[in-house]
Amino acid sequence: MKERAFPRRTINIQADFIYDKVRYAGTVMNLSKKGMYINTELRLPLGLNLIHTFFKPELEIIFPFNGNILKVPLKVRRFVKTDGLYNGIGADVYNPPENYFVFINSL
Repeated sequence: MKERAFPRRTINIQADFIYDKVRYAGTVMNLSKKGMYINTELRLPLGLNLIHTFFKPELEIIFPFNGNILKVPLKVRRFVKTDGLYNGIGADVYNPPENYFVFINSL
């Protein structure tokens, strides 16, 4: 398996994400400067091709940080299937706000 360019930190942080103008709850399981894995309550028993047809490849994750809201844009890399349902999202961080790096260094 290819080694990651930036090491992932294992975390367990509740966060919301906005996907196609709808807000969902999730748990960020790990993250790095360039990506993260989100375990979601969104469970879709659909084929992967159908998911990519209906879902846009971008989302925004929302973290509480220092009394403010930190919004980080993401591009979906993959959907993860568990027991026949899609309940995980692997995503790349793109154009992160400067305080995203402060956030991950504070963990």
